[in-house]
Amino acid sequence: MKRILISAVGGPVAINVIKYLKDQGYFVIGMDSNSNVAAKFVCDKFYSSPIISESNKQKYIDLLKSIKFDIFYPWLDEELQLISEKIFPESLKCKIMISPSSTIKLCLDKISFHSFCISKNILVPAETNSVPAFIRHKYSRGSKGAQLITHKELLSAYKNTKDILSTEFIEGDEFTIDVLTDENGQFLFAVPRQRVLASNVSLCGLVNMDNELIEYAKRVVQKFEFRGPINIQVIRSNKKIYMIEINPRISGTCILSIEAGFHFFQEQFTIPTIKNGLVMYRYFEGLYTRTMYDTHLLNKNINKKILVLAAHPDDETLGCGSTIHKLSKQKNEIHLLTFTDGVGSRNTNEQSRNFKLNQVSKILGINKHASGHFPDNAMDTVPLLDLCKFIEENTDDHYDIIFTHFTNDLNVDHQLVTKAALTAFRPQFGKSTKIYSYYVPSSTDYNPLSTYDGNSYFKVSYDDVQKKINALKVYNNEMRQWPHSRSYENVENLMKVWGAEVGVKYCEKFKLIREVSNEL
Repeated sequence: MKRILISAVGGPVAINVIKYLKDQGYFVIGMDSNSNVAAKFVCDKFYSSPIISESNKQKYIDLLKSIKFDIFYPWLDEELQLISEKIFPESLKCKIMISPSSTIKLCLDKISFHSFCISKNILVPAETNSVPAFIRHKYSRGSKGAQLITHKELLSAYKNTKDILSTEFIEGDEFTIDVLTDENGQFLFAVPRQRVLASNVSLCGLVNMDNELIEYAKRVVQKFEFRGPINIQVIRSNKKIYMIEINPRISGTCILSIEAGFHFFQEQFTIPTIKNGLVMYRYFEGLYTRTMYDTHLLNKNINKKILVLAAHPDDETLGCGSTIHKLSKQKNEIHLLTFTDGVGSRNTNEQSRNFKLNQVSKILGINKHASGHFPDNAMDTVPLLDLCKFIEENTDDHYDIIFTHFTNDLNVDHQLVTKAALTAFRPQFGKSTKIYSYYVPSSTDYNPLSTYDGNSYFKVSYDDVQKKINALKVYNNEMRQWPHSRSYENVENLMKVWGAEVGVKYCEKFKLIREVSNEL
């Protein structure tokens, strides 16, 4: 029995593919960075994998080495990028249905891909400085890192940011073309699917064996070096086909093509008869078990309103990024309020860090954020009343949990945010509220006249830690090299030390400033 390994099985589309492969007689091995996923009960074997980052590359490789499999279908762009690097063992590459490293790098780099298509006379949306415009980060994936911009000022701000591709917004019919190529890169077969309804993933799709799209896929394949399954994303508008992106891997909704008859997992591929016009309506169902793997999901911090106050964009991530992510996973509503742009006090032309809050919010799961324009590192020139009014005007009347700065941080902006928070959220009407202060490396620890006396520990998972690190990478200019206090290594080490203080792997440590409780 062939053993097939599939990654990212925690996504909403994986279980259908797993069931199909098992029906075909395969032994299916799944892995995901989150251990609390339904797919672990559907796979024949499941592994919890590390989130791919610079510090975790070898851990990921070691995990693959330990798994007994015959063929691996990676489902994440981050995996493709690692596999394309020189450090990835050739002994594993030969078991992976994947395109050459040069092709992977080209397809993942949206800016280079756009230029390459132009050089090969493949029609793409033109670059633009006008709105509406569609922007994508150099290494965006699907809808992540992509955004429709309708305000010229915002577009100008993004255009000043490195690694942003801004193109005209094309309206039309969206198609994904599932394509299979052989080991020599020759085109074998293609099934175009029209996206009828979507919300991050396709909720309704239609198989449309349009000859124009199939011939288009054939021509495109000739201009790249592919191997195995790929998917081509296009928009057809005014009788023109615009290339959007190519993912050198199986697509998220490949199950529709499979159900239509395109069995590209077969060892010996034969030209299939396709059920043209097949429609897929996707819905989600529950899987019920008495086994619970992460008991922290059962604690009382569920369905609450949470406010995070930060003097500068990045303080929220440095101080409580992992806790924010954990609380977001538990379906809490999280609001973030920042006060300055974080760079105004410097004699540089650095871009305001407020522009990075959208990306950080997506990573950490923040539902709503607002920003102030108070003078950076000079909030002591602003009346306290103005700070209190700003909080009151941009927050709701009540929050179950509030996170703010430590009163004795070295940074004066931090001190004043906390003072304003305690004033704006004075205990009234017996409403149950907890207010915590968080620790910011290179500020809390830099005051020799004060000691951070944290007394509350929030247990976080490895996944929560990595999300914090990923969010800090958005603020990469603010991070320093080890052994600086504000280095990636120290941020993670602090959570390990705090975890060890209470006997767990990772914690974020807070000081409970005030609690109004209605519980006995």
